[in-house]
Amino acid sequence: MNNIIKSWNGRTIRIRSDRYVSLTDMAQASSKNVNDFLRLDKTKSYLNTLSSKTGYPVMAQEQGFQALVEVKKGGATPSETGTWGHPKVSIRFAQWCSDEFAVQVDIWIDELLTTGRVELPTNTPAPKNCTSPAPQFIARKLNGFVVEQRIADGYINATALSYAYQQLPGKRREVQNWLKNKATQELMEQISAPLFLPPIALYQITNGNVWLHPNLVVNFAFWTSEEIGPIVEKWVKEWNSKLVPNQPTNQQLGIQIADSFSRIQTLQITLDSLWETVENLRESTVEKLLQRMEGLEKATIEVESQTVQEIGGLQLKVESLSEKISHQWGQTEGFAEMMKRVEKLLEEKSSTPSTTPSVTVNVSTISALPSLDARQVIRQLINDYSARTGIGQMQLWQKLYREFSRRYHVCIDQCQNKKQSKLEVAEGMGMIRELYAMAAEMFA
Repeated sequence: MNNIIKSWNGRTIRIRSDRYVSLTDMAQASSKNVNDFLRLDKTKSYLNTLSSKTGYPVMAQEQGFQALVEVKKGGATPSETGTWGHPKVSIRFAQWCSDEFAVQVDIWIDELLTTGRVELPTNTPAPKNCTSPAPQFIARKLNGFVVEQRIADGYINATALSYAYQQLPGKRREVQNWLKNKATQELMEQISAPLFLPPIALYQITNGNVWLHPNLVVNFAFWTSEEIGPIVEKWVKEWNSKLVPNQPTNQQLGIQIADSFSRIQTLQITLDSLWETVENLRESTVEKLLQRMEGLEKATIEVESQTVQEIGGLQLKVESLSEKISHQWGQTEGFAEMMKRVEKLLEEKSSTPSTTPSVTVNVSTISALPSLDARQVIRQLINDYSARTGIGQMQLWQKLYREFSRRYHVCIDQCQNKKQSKLEVAEGMGMIRELYAMAAEMFA
């Protein structure tokens, strides 16, 4: 009877084609003891009830006698030794071990019941127009065991291969130990280089099973034994032969070559057209850039010319302002000189109070005096005279304007409006300096 090899927690789980599962393997994978499970009162009650329903005895230790629990010892082949459980008993035992283990065993048994074998999950899609799923593995039989080879990439289950080898010499050679060898690592580097794969990609670990690349698994098989090596090498050659397509005839090759040349010519035409488009675009872009640069250059020249003109205008304004300042400064200096003369006259008058000399002020001496300053001096003269004599300022102003009207035959009152003072009227008539000269004669 052929066994299907599965793995749990890194330990092999054997499943027979009649769906009986090795309770010994399950216990080792879960660190449990089968006898502890069988001694439970709940287990005994369950086995008795199941026996009454199925007609199978609870336990059998003889070859060829089927029971709910079968113990295979001496006389059985190595692949059949151990304690085996009915599918329902196996699920019950897995539930006692752990819920996760129970679910996995339940899945294995359901797959075996519906498909006749246990499959591993894969991403290989089914062929088109096919109502049933495409096979995912090739079942290789060796020493009563099924060793799986993946159809998609040819990887072989090295864990199952190692377990099948155990049936020959009675001991097992672990694939993990082989992978750790220095010679194996050097071999993996040599194999992976032409395949453009990293060495670690030559083996995969799935659900505790180690899967080896087709180019690597042959070396492992020969390392395992000289008997298994040629068998595995044959498997790999068969898998490779199914991947090689039928060789085309010379006529088909000629057609393919002509078609390739036609595609190359079409591609060349397309490239030429694309290159022409690129050239046109480049020329158009360069022309636009040159035009843009010329426009910017003209605009820069215009801005520079306008700036020069504005600077010239500013220079003229500065020169005119300098002249005005110089002229104003000259007037200020003339006013200062006149004030010195007035102060000198006042000092002379105060030093000789017994006499009252007449003070004659020549208008030409104050021709450079600004009109605004002349008004200020007139006010100052009247204020000082009023302070010295005690005569009211209003009376002094009236006296000044009467003398001005008599002397120059101008009546300031008649020329005055509400918005102008009499000083402003005299200034508007251009006679502010004459008025100042009279004030200096009368009140200095």
